[in-house]
Amino acid sequence: MSTYIDYARLLIEVGLTRIGIQVRDERGAMSTEAAVLTGVLVAIAVAAGVILIAKMTSNAEAIPDNVAPPGG
Repeated sequence: MSTYIDYARLLIEVGLTRIGIQVRDERGAMSTEAAVLTGVLVAIAVAAGVILIAKMTSNAEAIPDNVAPPGG
């Protein structure tokens, strides 16, 4: 599991570095900009997850309970 987290962290750092945001300073800690951007991305992902779960729940509740058998 930690391998996936390390890989995700690496992808985020590479992406941020490509767009010109310094991810680490001399000591190796995350910069404030990178931390804020990561927080925003996490908030967007959580919001998308909540929307998807709500949509799936509403679709599941819309399935009728009594369905006629085919050809019957």
